[in-house]
Amino acid sequence: MKESKTELPFVSIIVPVYNGEHFMAKCLDSLLKQSYPRDKYEVIVVDNNSDDQSALIARSFDGVKVFHEKKRGSYAARNFGISVARGHIIAFIDVDCIAAGNWLEQAARCLAARPCAGIVSGRVEFFSPEPLSVWGYFDRNTFLNLEHSARAGVSKTANMFVRRSLFDAIGLFDGDLLSGGDVEWTARAVTAGFALDYCPGAVVQHPVRNTLRAVAAKCYRVGLGKGQVLWKKRKCRDGAGATFGSNPIKHSFRLLHRSFCGEDRARSAFFPVQCAGAVIVLAIIFLAGMVKGFLMHPFKEVGG
Repeated sequence: MKESKTELPFVSIIVPVYNGEHFMAKCLDSLLKQSYPRDKYEVIVVDNNSDDQSALIARSFDGVKVFHEKKRGSYAARNFGISVARGHIIAFIDVDCIAAGNWLEQAARCLAARPCAGIVSGRVEFFSPEPLSVWGYFDRNTFLNLEHSARAGVSKTANMFVRRSLFDAIGLFDGDLLSGGDVEWTARAVTAGFALDYCPGAVVQHPVRNTLRAVAAKCYRVGLGKGQVLWKKRKCRDGAGATFGSNPIKHSFRLLHRSFCGEDRARSAFFPVQCAGAVIVLAIIFLAGMVKGFLMHPFKEVGG
């Protein structure tokens, strides 16, 4: 980087993990090989009650700080990470992501060039060792399209950078949410007047969910979180809808449209029918999760 090391902000990278032993080593290896000066960032892993070797693998990497958060949920784990972080910039990545070598450098440049931006979303590239199924196409076009999310005024913690001052100003993630806490928090920040920008140069890679089981589980989790938010916001009339951010079902129908009109059309004449069936199945699973999340509410309601 052209800037002198004294001018570079210190960055804290937070990686929450629950049973992520198959991904941990590749994720941490990518984080420890950044072009950003090593003495200008720290890597914090917060284990969320894993019953596999995730924490043990993380401890095997020199310089990685490993903590434990007993409260269930990735946002509770991220909040703990924030509480022990030293950085002026907080970077978030998921354990199943692999950061490009210049990931931090690119994000730091975006933040320096856009001093009014409190939140920066990076880009997620998907990869798969095998040809995409209809479920893989759905996953690639539906989840973690952070450019679209940024235009909608929300971001995702799979690849997100936040100035620490924002957490001081509006508080931490809602640690009770089991999914969608990033969307709820970033929508809250944008509503409070903080700017969100998209940085396509800050890239992480994410494996495609290429099976019905994997995509269904994701849809159910997203529905669960949105149901929780719906219950918490049921009495609010001002801006409650903003906390929902991008709607995965809306994205699903965009995927269906692409199957007729876009790149996926070349797959087969039957592929649009498969997409239609996938949308219907996953919409039902998403709604089931939302109902479950709405009925859970053993957690405290958001004040305000």
